[in-house]
Amino acid sequence: VDCELIEKNPMDKIRTVGECAADKLEYFTPDQTAAFLEYIEQPYKIKTKGHKRIDDTGIDYTVGDYERTKEMPEQLRVLFNLAIYGGLRKGELLALEWGDIDFGNDTVTVSKAVSVVAGEQITKEPKTKTSRRTVSIPHFLTQRIKALRHERLKYRLSVGDYWQGAEWIFIQDNGKQMSYSTPYSAFQDTIARYNTGKKED
Repeated sequence: VDCELIEKNPMDKIRTVGECAADKLEYFTPDQTAAFLEYIEQPYKIKTKGHKRIDDTGIDYTVGDYERTKEMPEQLRVLFNLAIYGGLRKGELLALEWGDIDFGNDTVTVSKAVSVVAGEQITKEPKTKTSRRTVSIPHFLTQRIKALRHERLKYRLSVGDYWQGAEWIFIQDNGKQMSYSTPYSAFQDTIARYNTGKKED
């Protein structure tokens, strides 16, 4: 082109191949996966600094520093185990209902997914046919889901009219489908606590 032998550079419209999206994904190694699954089963301590409170009569009083022992809710532990052992995405996990679990054959059927559209959480069929599938899970996990269902039935009876849900496996306190942001927030919180503990060690 510079020598005026040709009018246009035929390479101008050639696009270079960018980095594959899959290459950017971050994921656990097998050792990190085992450490994560073990860690979420352990109780942990929350430290709270002293602060002021008001009693029932309106009088101020001060509470000193204190520590509480907590543990991750069982439904979140089950969710993370299903994500790892079943290879399910967050939207697929949140869309699961009890009828999607085959307790006799240790399988989970994925037929729908949750997404957020214009700020609203919706459940719909997957975009592709390959997303509709049945996956096998370990028997111990099936048993754990069964135990969760048993506890859920008791909880549902105990809250009466407060219950507003359907048959979702992963829920809010009132039985409605778990919020789309909850698994990620729980995951981030767990990783932060784990890393903080490692620094203190």
